[in-house]
Amino acid sequence: MGFIPVIHMTELVKVGNISDFKENELTSFNVEGIELMGTIIDGQYHVTSRICSHKYFDLTKGHYADGFVTCTLHTSIFNIESGDALNPPATENIEIYQTVIENDFVYINIA
Repeated sequence: MGFIPVIHMTELVKVGNISDFKENELTSFNVEGIELMGTIIDGQYHVTSRICSHKYFDLTKGHYADGFVTCTLHTSIFNIESGDALNPPATENIEIYQTVIENDFVYINIA
């Protein structure tokens, strides 16, 4: 038997129009049952989970500044670019998604 290569497929799904994203402002999206938030930081489009990893709380209702969002439920802070949880009580990062811009739409890879 010969070598059979493994092909990793990506599944791009549309999040929204580029005009739905704002610099230094969080916007909520629901894509295929996933609760997401998006923003633009220094010209780059970012999409992450919008649910706090500590307790269920919509981070778009938190405080956002300079690429960081604070969960107002228990004050955990998350880095939007990396997804890193920066302080307790949250100890798990939030999911980040690679973005692709095509024809004025923002897509993410969910595969």
